[in-house]
Amino acid sequence: MNISFTEIMRQTAADYCSLGDDLNRVAGKLEARERYNPRAELYKLVCRAEVDTVQLRELAARTDRSTIAQFYEEVAGALNIEVREYRDWLRISLPAILPKRGRSYAQDFLIAPMRQALVTFLRKNPRERMKQGTICIVHQYDASKSPRRVRDYDNVETKRYLDVIEALFLSNDSGLSISVFQCTELGDADATVFYLMKPETLPKWLTNRADGEVSLSEKESSDEAGRLGEDGDRDEAGQPKQPENRQPLRLYKIISEEEIFS
Repeated sequence: MNISFTEIMRQTAADYCSLGDDLNRVAGKLEARERYNPRAELYKLVCRAEVDTVQLRELAARTDRSTIAQFYEEVAGALNIEVREYRDWLRISLPAILPKRGRSYAQDFLIAPMRQALVTFLRKNPRERMKQGTICIVHQYDASKSPRRVRDYDNVETKRYLDVIEALFLSNDSGLSISVFQCTELGDADATVFYLMKPETLPKWLTNRADGEVSLSEKESSDEAGRLGEDGDRDEAGQPKQPENRQPLRLYKIISEEEIFS
């Protein structure tokens, strides 16, 4: 049986109302029980909220297919997803640690906005697909939180994010054409950063990371950043404008169970 648009909308509304009721219920337990720990219940609510948010996005996108690209561009901006080109590599940053493997609902939260951000970048900066490439993934964990949050690489879902990057920038995704490396660091906020580069550039990237410095390539190309967008991307003095200081949406940020009270 086909479910109508309005039926899906009402179901999504009911789910949000249920979330609100359950969250109020958890708050009541906290007030009534001095030693009550809401960790498990809050984690379940976060998972439900991410599913409902993805559903609400899809409902909004279905109202006008002609504006779906613009819609997801705005979502990518609100989530602070950034794509930036430097002399030696492309930097794609997401404002969250990637979800645990196998949790498709959590992946959906970032996949569509990320893909649209990359499509928009390519529309402004057309290029040939790379025959060979290297992708370095940096998992950045908030240094102010417990180091127990740091996961093993085989517990982090990277495949769907890599699939999006490879489909748009590489001629094929064979293991002979693309190499993938991962590393972990502590920073001022949770984030995941993908660096796409030519294979011969990897030693330079690793050297700069080992030195603990901002990439020389990024320093040298900072005055070239204006070429990535329109002429209006430069200020009155002719210098590239700094990216907008957007605040990521934290209410439904992709998180893991151990992050909530760590």
